[in-house]
Amino acid sequence: MLIGGEMDQYLVLLLVGVIVLVVDVVLLLVGRFSRILMLIGMLWLFAIGLYYGLLALGIYGVSNISFNIVGAILLLIGCNMLRHCFGGIRRWLSVVRDHIANLYMVWAILLIVVLFIVFPIYLGIDIVSKGLDKSFVWLITQPFIYLGRDIWFATGSILWILGTSLFLIEIYNLITKGEGSYTIGLSSIDIPIIDVILISTTIYGGALVAFEDIPIIPFFAWINPARALAPILGAIFGVPGALGVAIGSFIADALLGYLGISSIGGFIGSFLLAYTPYRFVKDKTFRTPRSFIEFYIWGVLISSTWYSIYISWWFDALEPIIGLPKPFIWGWLTPWTLFNNLFAIAIFTPILGLILYPIAEINSIGLNKHSSSPQEVSNINI
Repeated sequence: MLIGGEMDQYLVLLLVGVIVLVVDVVLLLVGRFSRILMLIGMLWLFAIGLYYGLLALGIYGVSNISFNIVGAILLLIGCNMLRHCFGGIRRWLSVVRDHIANLYMVWAILLIVVLFIVFPIYLGIDIVSKGLDKSFVWLITQPFIYLGRDIWFATGSILWILGTSLFLIEIYNLITKGEGSYTIGLSSIDIPIIDVILISTTIYGGALVAFEDIPIIPFFAWINPARALAPILGAIFGVPGALGVAIGSFIADALLGYLGISSIGGFIGSFLLAYTPYRFVKDKTFRTPRSFIEFYIWGVLISSTWYSIYISWWFDALEPIIGLPKPFIWGWLTPWTLFNNLFAIAIFTPILGLILYPIAEINSIGLNKHSSSPQEVSNINI
């Protein structure tokens, strides 16, 4: 049973979903109905209803394996939807093989990958050697301790304003200009934007649940390799992909029993995790040394840091509601979340990029508004 402040959290979440649907109804009445906005509202309320239903049935805490199976099913559904973009598995594998064979300056790429992978591995060794219960001496924690909570909260305020503004602007642009389809894959299939969002949602949300955070300390310390999917889904599918990552994260919270007002911060934070490499990495080919350097800077270091500080600011600002003490937020949660993302993304995402990028390269992903006028077709740079 939910009481007090906990009930208030879910009322806020419910209100957000209702507002989204009400706005869409208003747009419908003025002739500007948005299927994307309707999808966001429906999936948002679905996640809340799912959480309430599982809570009422007393399923949380009984068997994690059942949730892992559900997540695996969602992941397979998303992969099956994506498979239709391949134009045949054999042909797609042939393209991937050719892509890898045409890597430029392989020795330099390997050196870059090794250097960037060594960093999170070293941080992990440092954490384990010093003890999971001694976060105040971890190397990754030192910047947060040295600069103090006030500086990081001020920094987080700036990143929160910037990140939330980018999110609202991009979603507004997607809703008003992006009701067409993506041309993607080896067979030049036009995929409706709604389907692109659903592909990203099911793949990312399903993977988060299927590979549920491997707990180091229950509820607070975890490793989840599924985080590596966010940057590549954003890089390939752009804003719709990033939106799908955000929705997938929210649904995963509901399935795993973590849903709360903090999930709003996680929703936008996950969007930024996928959006940053899409917007700021110029060379997304995963073929040249420059491509890998750009990805590791924007897709690993900056996106992971932005995500970690964004959600930590959210926890700090809502401390009276969420209840986590500020020293814990900045002294444990932030550095551990940062390490979790650095580790997963630095190691796994480049591999996924080498496998999935050819899908986007064969027929460059474009946003098609189903108009006969060339001026009304906008292309997304890959």
